[in-house]
Parts: sequence; structure tokens; C-alpha cells
Amino acid sequence: MANTKKILLVNNGYPTRHRPTYTPYIRNIEVCLQQAGFETQKLVIEYNRKITPLYKIVKYFTFWWKCLFKSVRCEYVYINHIPSCWPIAFNPFLLKRKKFIHWHGCDLRRDTRFYKFIKKILRPTIIKSQNIVPSQFFAEELRKYFPDIINDICVSPSGGIDTDLFTNRPSPHEEIILGFSGGLINEKGADTLIYLMEHCEEIENAIGRQIKFHIINFGRQAEYYLQRISQIASCKYKIFSMIEHRDMGDFFNSLDIFLAPYRYEGESLGLALLEAMSCNVPVLCTQKKPFTEFISPLKTGEPVEYSPDLSLFNRNFKSALISLIKNIDSYSPRQLVVEKYSMHHVVRMYEEILK
Repeated sequence: MANTKKILLVNNGYPTRHRPTYTPYIRNIEVCLQQAGFETQKLVIEYNRKITPLYKIVKYFTFWWKCLFKSVRCEYVYINHIPSCWPIAFNPFLLKRKKFIHWHGCDLRRDTRFYKFIKKILRPTIIKSQNIVPSQFFAEELRKYFPDIINDICVSPSGGIDTDLFTNRPSPHEEIILGFSGGLINEKGADTLIYLMEHCEEIENAIGRQIKFHIINFGRQAEYYLQRISQIASCKYKIFSMIEHRDMGDFFNSLDIFLAPYRYEGESLGLALLEAMSCNVPVLCTQKKPFTEFISPLKTGEPVEYSPDLSLFNRNFKSALISLIKNIDSYSPRQLVVEKYSMHHVVRMYEEILK
């Protein structure tokens, strides 16, 4: 281990005992780096109590101060969410270290004055670094913002899927179980979920079987949507409290189909969809990039064409659901995850690029 190279892992979040489901991907990235033979050191924000605006501000300013002035002995710096970790680019002790920038979520799409300014002053660092993105779609977006990037952009899922944790352990049940865990908010398609539940009897008549919904109580509009759900008398459902990430495999294995009727732009990959697929659960989702990179009809799931007309989209989504259920034995999505999106795949990628 004497020759093990050291890498500084930087992120504006890390799971803690108080917030175990916060930024779980960063732990996967850390594990993959270690399995690739690197000694990791962390420079992260850890929230150890309820997040209030003042607490978050204090945490960020403390984090930014460390990013700017902390001296660390390492060969590499691995930066996640660089617009939120921007001072690390100007740390005088790390200026000559090779940098890897891993983009996530809305890192590119946020267009506030602050983010525009930050990305402008970070441009020299970004174009010289090795950039890593979670999907081919995100690589194309990054090239639009920074066409003068020197190195090839590496496409790799954000930490990958733990295919040992998210494995196929089907639980026997009579009904068709439909799962929804993306968050009870409009942007994640909660209105489409309500529509499906309101048309439960119609779907059951079409497929000749009963259906049941498994829903996680999560999202800033959860109270509103749960109240609407409670008023739907003709539909069977089960509400789950927040589930720790390590236990989500059990949730996915209780399902026959995972629902992701997302209505917003900015998703960089869709880890929840891939985790469900790793449990061999097909996905019914909106036909949006980057989902189209791994959702294949009659193989891994079904994409439903997006429409700004919610009524039209809901009807199309319902029709696609009925069709998927009738052909459910045709789907086997786990194989694709194992081959292209697993943590083992990410480890091999790190061994290749972190030389």
C-alpha cells in the first residue's frame, strides 16, 4: 500500500447518520475509487442536524473556506458539483494537482446570475480538467457550454449501481404492484400518479387483474398529494415512510413496474430508474433524455412521449401501462445494468482514466 496514490474527494454533501439518504451517490463514488486502488480523503459538507437556512449558510461558508485554503497531500482532486464547490479551483496548494470534475443534476442548467458568474470564472479550470458526466446526453450539454474542453469527456454513471444490493429478490403477490418513489411533486409526475389511481378500475378491467400502488411519502408537496390520494376510494395503495437508501432494494423488489412520469428537464441520469432495473423491474417513464439511453421497448421498459398537454400525456401513459402489463414477461432489464451501469463498471473506468 506504500505506493497507493491519494485522491481528494470534494462534494457539497455526504450521507450522515442524521441524513442517511442525502447524496448517496458520493459514497458509491468513494467506494469505487478505493476499489480502483486509491486512498481517498474527503472534503465534504456533512449535515448532522435539521437543515435550517442559517445552518446551511454557515456550513457552506465553512466548506468554501476549507476548499480555498486547506492544504492536502494528494496526487488528484476529484470535484463533484463544481459550481457549488467553486473555491477548490483556486486553492493555492492544489493548483498543480490533476483535477477530475464530475458533473451532476442541474450543475449546467441553473442559470442564475451567481451560477453564470461561477461557471465563467471556472472556465480555465474546466477546459483543462478531465470531465466526467453521468450520461451521453449530459456530455452533449457540457460541450455546448464549454466547446473548448481539451480532454475527451468521460461518460460514467454517478458512482454506479450496487448490483449486489439492488438484486432480483421478487416477493410473491397476486396484484400487479406499481411503484412511485420519485417524490410527490408536480415535476416528478405526481399528477399522473393521481390520474392512474383515479382510473384504477379501468386499468384492471383492461388487464384482467387487480393493481396496487406502493408510494413513498416524500417530496415538498407530499401533504397535498397524500390528501388527494386518500380521497380515491376505488384504488388499493400502500404508503411507505422515507426509506434509507440501503433498504430501497426491498422496495423495488415489491414491485412489478416502476413509474417515472417526470415532467421536468435537468435529470442527469436517473439512478432510481436504474436501481429498479437492477432488481429486474421494468420502468415506465417519460421519453426524455437521458432515459432513452437505457429504456428499450420490450426489454428494459417503455418510454412515453412527453406532451405539455397533461391530459394527453396522462392518457398515453395509461395506455402504455396497460400494454406493458400485458407483455410484462418480455422484460428483463437487470442485464443492461450489470453490463453498463454497475459499480464494477465504474471501478474499471477509474482504473483506466486515473493513471
